[in-house]
Amino acid sequence: MAAPIEPTIDPFAPGSGRGRLGRSLSVVAVLAIVTAIAVVIWTTVAGSAESRYRVATAATADVVASINAVEAIEPVTSATVAFPSAGKVQSVNVSLGSAVTAGQSLASLDPNALQNTLHQRQATLANAELTLSKALDAQTAAADAAAAAEAAAADAATSTSTTAPGGGGGSLTSQIVAAQRQVTSAQRQVDSAITNANTKVTQAVTPCTSPSTAPQITACQTALAAVTTAQANVQTAQQTLATSMTALDALLRQQAAAGGSSGGGNPVTTSPGSTTGGASRTGGPTAAVPTAADIASDQAAVDSAQQAVTVAEQAIAQSTISSPIDGTVVQVTIVAGQSVSAASATATIVIAATGGFESSLTLSVDQIPKVRVGQAAMVLPDGFERALRGLVAQISIQPQTTNGTATYRVIIALSDQPAELRNGSIGTASIIIATAKNALSVPTSAVHVDGATRTVNVLNGSTVTSTEVQVGIVGTDLTQITSGLESGAKVVLADLHEPLPGTATKSSSSTSNQIRLPNGQVISGTTGGATTGGATPGGANFGGATGGGNFGGGVRPGG
Repeated sequence: MAAPIEPTIDPFAPGSGRGRLGRSLSVVAVLAIVTAIAVVIWTTVAGSAESRYRVATAATADVVASINAVEAIEPVTSATVAFPSAGKVQSVNVSLGSAVTAGQSLASLDPNALQNTLHQRQATLANAELTLSKALDAQTAAADAAAAAEAAAADAATSTSTTAPGGGGGSLTSQIVAAQRQVTSAQRQVDSAITNANTKVTQAVTPCTSPSTAPQITACQTALAAVTTAQANVQTAQQTLATSMTALDALLRQQAAAGGSSGGGNPVTTSPGSTTGGASRTGGPTAAVPTAADIASDQAAVDSAQQAVTVAEQAIAQSTISSPIDGTVVQVTIVAGQSVSAASATATIVIAATGGFESSLTLSVDQIPKVRVGQAAMVLPDGFERALRGLVAQISIQPQTTNGTATYRVIIALSDQPAELRNGSIGTASIIIATAKNALSVPTSAVHVDGATRTVNVLNGSTVTSTEVQVGIVGTDLTQITSGLESGAKVVLADLHEPLPGTATKSSSSTSNQIRLPNGQVISGTTGGATTGGATPGGANFGGATGGGNFGGGVRPGG
């Protein structure tokens, strides 16, 4: 086996020219593929394992993590820049006639007021977390009290018996705690799935607005497929939540019945704010016990408060405004010491462009905290053989909110301006959010995730051992290994004797706008929308037990 080649990595080098990358491959993978071919040696293993395992050798490489999204090319004419949040102007760095470049700092706010807003929202989050904690504690305390009451009643009735009373109170409490975790986890998954689904709808608007060319239609179909998958994930998450809530309520009814057996109380009901009954029991007065719906609602409040904190943190990150384009400052209506309102129409800096194009994309509120003005980016318009270099130049002043889900518009200033670039071109943008130089790495597909645990299967001779590792930066193709593995170790990518996942069921490739779901259902859509179970992205109702609501946004010509 040849010795690993140590390449010099240029993250903005042109591609190999072998043709347009597939839609499933992110733009930044151009970097990772070069690294993987040169540094991580893919091979089969000689000897008895030769015909069974496909492996890769752990070696040093440059690992790149990115955020990827559908983008659209837009012409640059001028830019009017304002502060995204209210505050006091601390400094203005340009004047009338100043020549500026994309990403250059224009002015900054005093961050004190923004910090105060963040602290207020953090307090709201802490209060929501406390409410959830109290509700969880109330359920387990009621279970303990019920167990104690049942045990006392059993002891009184069988004072001469040597047999320990049944009921399993401690076991019931532990079951309730486990069920609580299932409900809160399921509610978090619902909130996350709804956020992701709304983001996918927003992202689908751009490529599906009057697509005419073959690449544009393909981009629209890809976006619609992502919407359909996101919709299915919402439904799955809500079904899981409903199942978890039913299980928790069943345990609460069991607990209430056990606690009321000596006092004649009524069992807990499944409606929010229900109680254990009207009669007193040994050990204290009757108290209201939160239901599974209460727990899910409290968890949803925590998730909403956490999102508000994220938005406040992003406002602080954008306390400095930058130019989204190259050009000349033609108007300045901001001065140091001035108090400005959020997204002011009068306190602005206007830059006239020298021409050219920029890239526009939409990111979710979960992605935005990782994005900063000035980060390197790469854009691959459909039909191009190489990616174009760029920088994050602007993040939208205010998020666009759809059914409680916030998304942000991000502008990438393109350093490369080839003559064939056209207004309205659709493609893929990758914002590079982290890199690790000369890091021990393995293919990302070799890393297995189980909760917070990461493992790789290491091949030593003919023996495969699961080894726990610590990871750093996780890229599309490569993952940094910080501990648990040595350079030269052979990690298993595939067991060639095992069938591929899903080969036990039939599958078919989609044609036109038909998409086959994992359950076998085939859905059809047009270039202006998609359907699944009769619901369109603009009107599908994803309301569930809790945390649900109208999932919408609309994917149709004209937005």
